[in-house]
Amino acid sequence: MKQLSQYIFLLILYSTAPFAAIDTTNPTAGNIHSVNVADFGATSGDNIDDTTAIQTAVNFAQKKGLPLEFERGSGAYLLSRQGGITSYDSVNQNFYAVIITSSVIIHGNGAKFEIDEGDTSYATAFLVNGANSVHISDMTILGTNAARTAKHLFTGAGVAFNNSSDSLVERIHTISMRAGVHFYNCRNSVMLNNLSELDLVNFKVSGSHFAIYSGTENTIDSCVSYVSCGDGDIFLYGSGDKNTIKNSKAFNYAKDDPTRTLIFGIAQGMGADSGQRFATLTGNHVHGHFYGIDVKNDSDGTKVIGNTVISCKVGISVRLGESPGRSYGVVIANNIINVEKGMTQFDEDPKYGRAVGAKNYGSGLYKSAGIYLEHAAGVTVTGNMIYTQGLTAATKGYRNDFAGIHVRGNSNLDESVQKGLTITGNHVSHQTLIGANNYYSLGTGIYMSSAGTAANKMSGVSITGNQFDPYYGNGTLSAFIDIHDAAQVTIVGNSFSQMKNYPLLSIADSERIAISGNSTQHFNQFAVISSSSHVSITDNTLGGNSSAASGVSIETIGLNGVTYANISGNVLGDTGTNDGKFLISRKSNWLAIIGNVIASKNWNSSNYYNLDTSAINTVIANNLVN
Repeated sequence: MKQLSQYIFLLILYSTAPFAAIDTTNPTAGNIHSVNVADFGATSGDNIDDTTAIQTAVNFAQKKGLPLEFERGSGAYLLSRQGGITSYDSVNQNFYAVIITSSVIIHGNGAKFEIDEGDTSYATAFLVNGANSVHISDMTILGTNAARTAKHLFTGAGVAFNNSSDSLVERIHTISMRAGVHFYNCRNSVMLNNLSELDLVNFKVSGSHFAIYSGTENTIDSCVSYVSCGDGDIFLYGSGDKNTIKNSKAFNYAKDDPTRTLIFGIAQGMGADSGQRFATLTGNHVHGHFYGIDVKNDSDGTKVIGNTVISCKVGISVRLGESPGRSYGVVIANNIINVEKGMTQFDEDPKYGRAVGAKNYGSGLYKSAGIYLEHAAGVTVTGNMIYTQGLTAATKGYRNDFAGIHVRGNSNLDESVQKGLTITGNHVSHQTLIGANNYYSLGTGIYMSSAGTAANKMSGVSITGNQFDPYYGNGTLSAFIDIHDAAQVTIVGNSFSQMKNYPLLSIADSERIAISGNSTQHFNQFAVISSSSHVSITDNTLGGNSSAASGVSIETIGLNGVTYANISGNVLGDTGTNDGKFLISRKSNWLAIIGNVIASKNWNSSNYYNLDTSAINTVIANNLVN
């Protein structure tokens, strides 16, 4: 980075140097400070191909070690394909208009460039190949007119760097290019303050606006993407190390018209894929994609910190991907995720993308999620704010199913689904409104389900210190925390607000579950546990319920098919109703119900427990009841 800083100092020095006429036939003649493409016959706006003249000027500037200057005119410099190199990028097919092969500074000065109308190849406008310490700035690069009007892209990247180091590309604006700026196998290089957009929709090719392929310690900083034409607006791919996306924005709509969105299946706003290691995505903003920020295919050690994700079907995901490959050690921290209204209506509403909605991010219950973890391991989810806002389902039978955090297994892998998963200090709020014709929203705070086999049970999961907010309106929930097929799960120190008619905790087909030190406000059911064993429910502070729905009774703890349960040290506040039970046991045995405090003055003694005849080897002792 020191080398890059020194290089930027030279850029400032060069930027103050005046233009000077040069003798292009004698590179050693004259005392010159910069090279002007006009001296080589390149003129903007004359509708004459400028590629050869610009390439000659580039070669001259590289040889002299001088910066190259363009002039901003009323029209554009015209570029066309000139050649190709040994394969480096299958997307852009290795063709280029202008190639840069050694260190040079290129000041675009706001000039425009346009791909020749007759060029139907995927050609890169400016290709930096094997050159270090290259700086390119202040250009607008346009795809062919046909690309901008016929809804098909002919052109490749605006600027591409291949095997470059200590380079900088900034203030590049690409329009209707297949890609904006790409780095391939680069090191210590920076994309800064670039903008890339498609000016219409329905493109049928794939490509990312800004991407780093492999490479080490490269950065995408303060770049903006409007409507990419493929998976991943701003993305990190391949076996890279310590690459970063920061302070950047990805929007799945046209820059000047938010109602114009891509229909042909944009999947991701940002992310890391296929072997990226220790990548960082921080301070970014993503709006309107299927996956907002997506980590997949062996991208170990990725940090997703302090981002804002809005109106995406899945806010942040860690999943297997196509390889498939599990990503270890991912950290998802201090992000704000808002799943806004309409985002589960992708299937029918072309505004949000028909092809996008045709795919399903997982076979589990929920159709949208704040954070989605598929067969993840060693993942930490901490300090995130996850909420919905005004989710409605007004027409055509929509049901806006939502999970704040959705964890699921994959039956194709034999190893344990979860190892060392930590979910701590998050704030999950689900606010929902009833829609026309009584279509509704169904959701949960945390939903966890393994692949359904004993070998694939998730294990080593810690859910601690999270806050679950009231659920307003007429929406319904399955539970604040809903767990299936799990082992060695701790649910400790969480705070639960009001829930009507549904349990705060629902656990099934699991073992070795510890529920301790949680606090609640009004509820009808605290925990419903079925077909599970070795369950501990201890030292929870349970607020009563003074507003139970008509005909709904309090069932504080419900057990069905549970063996070896310890229920002790819990405090149940006044329920304000005379219809309820502290514990109901069905087909359960080996229970210890000891030292609980039941402060329900409206209950009579027969309401405290309801144990069926199967409750053998059960101990009820030292409980304080009122």
